[in-house]
Amino acid sequence: MRPFYNITCYMFSIFCDGASLHRKRLEGDSRALPCTLEKMPGYLATFASNMKAFVLLLSAIFFFSAAQAQQEADTIPALKAKDINGKTVKLTDFKGKVTFLRIWKSYDPSIVDLAFLEWLERKYGDKVQYLYLCTDDFTDNWKKMFNYFPAVKGIQLVTADDKDLWDDFLDNYSQIAIIARDGVIFYQNDYQFEEGLQMLLKE
Repeated sequence: MRPFYNITCYMFSIFCDGASLHRKRLEGDSRALPCTLEKMPGYLATFASNMKAFVLLLSAIFFFSAAQAQQEADTIPALKAKDINGKTVKLTDFKGKVTFLRIWKSYDPSIVDLAFLEWLERKYGDKVQYLYLCTDDFTDNWKKMFNYFPAVKGIQLVTADDKDLWDDFLDNYSQIAIIARDGVIFYQNDYQFEEGLQMLLKE
């Protein structure tokens, strides 16, 4: 949040400089305003200068607020899901351990997907918790793929709560999300997720 604070302070200083320019203009200093404003009447030039600074200040405040809201939104929600045995769980039940979440939206995993998951589980072992989520149902093809790879031990889940709530949550992510022990979600490029995973494991 420090960069947003710095930006806000900087924009405020610009606004204050605008007030200083206005004072100098009233004192007869023709160099007080940029040349692009020289042809404007004094009061209009001052108004334009100060309004520009004011708009920039409001923009900084808006982006600061948006960042705060996004930070709050990037926490694992208490949405319900069912595991392969039909047991209902909540995503928040898995807090407490670094978690790798792989998402399939309206399609089944491929052999390449399962081979990748097998490699991932072998590499990180029980240091990481693995969740494999689908948004429709455990189809025959889904079950067949996982049966081909018995070494893949991650928890298989299917969405089981309000569809709109799940859609709102999943719209923020493509295929992979990394979740910290406290439930904060770190989403990265699907091909660079290991950087986030290794960072959270060191904490």
